[in-house]
Amino acid sequence: MKVICVGIDGCTHQLIRNAISQKKLHTFKELMDEGYFSKLKSCYPPFTWAAWLSISTGKSLFQHGYFDWVFPSPSYEIKLLPKPKLLKIWGYLHFFNKRSVLLNIPLTYPPESLGIDGIVVSGMDTPKEHYEKCVYPSHYASLLRKFAYKIEPDYSKNKRKLFRNLKISLKSRLKTFLYFLEHEKYDFLCVSYEKLI
Repeated sequence: MKVICVGIDGCTHQLIRNAISQKKLHTFKELMDEGYFSKLKSCYPPFTWAAWLSISTGKSLFQHGYFDWVFPSPSYEIKLLPKPKLLKIWGYLHFFNKRSVLLNIPLTYPPESLGIDGIVVSGMDTPKEHYEKCVYPSHYASLLRKFAYKIEPDYSKNKRKLFRNLKISLKSRLKTFLYFLEHEKYDFLCVSYEKLI
């Protein structure tokens, strides 16, 4: 059995239902009709980092104690918190000789540190200067270049340019996801999208 998990950061169950009732999101409707779709109760406060850690470990925010990945220092610098060393779903799957493919999942940088059989393209916690090192195994970097993959879009104060950059970023992620879906062996495939709403 294969499991595909598609996370849409910041998107609620009701937003998807509303869009479907307006005859939008046809693929989501098909997935809902043919697969499994339900509300996911997020952590509170609903921060991306804490929520993804809860999803990947099965632990509540209070069990893992990880609210965010940065904290302000007295000098107003942003400091990175050490990532918690908790066993995540892909670790359990690896133990049972199952293969995972992870695309843009928060808290997966550096990808080689996960020690799993599969493919990891790390998420938004990847430092910008390490984009070439965001993928494991490293030979997939050429695939990311081919699809002009971006972990984060190029930001601009110009709204038109920003939306164009977002569209380019999302298209490249979709191409990468579809490639993995169609050409790679996996038992668990997980992708995260953000900045869609």
